[in-house]
Amino acid sequence: YLVWSQKHTAKDWLFELGEHDVERELQWENPERKFSVRLHGRIDRIDTNNEQRMIIDYKTIDPSRLRKGLKHIEDHQLAFYGLMMEITDVPTRYVAFDKTKVVEIEAKPYTEWCAALKDQIQLHISDMAEGVPLPANGVGKACDWCEMRGLCRKGAW
Repeated sequence: YLVWSQKHTAKDWLFELGEHDVERELQWENPERKFSVRLHGRIDRIDTNNEQRMIIDYKTIDPSRLRKGLKHIEDHQLAFYGLMMEITDVPTRYVAFDKTKVVEIEAKPYTEWCAALKDQIQLHISDMAEGVPLPANGVGKACDWCEMRGLCRKGAW
């Protein structure tokens, strides 16, 4: 981790915030009604570099497993952070730790990823208001750590 941190700092990135609580009201409407949902989360780390911000999410996972999951867009954490902060055009990185190394992985395409997550949230909330049941979501062991597992009904199937 210290080697990664030194390389990161050498690129002029400076620590700004860690374990930063953020909330935002997401609002939208369809022809029949208005909707809003409060997004709440804790961002692992925010760094700055010449007035630009970088959002970092730490992962204790083998980097190759993380890369594989990202190809299938299985992790929404960084996109959720962007929605909460209303910034989706910043550099974003996963910093993955395993037993032998620390690897930095860029989240691409971040802007499109944030937009897709926003659309998905709005669709599911709108559907619930119409009585449509939520589909069960979740990927394997990640659900074991999720504080919201009851929302997707992962524990029920």
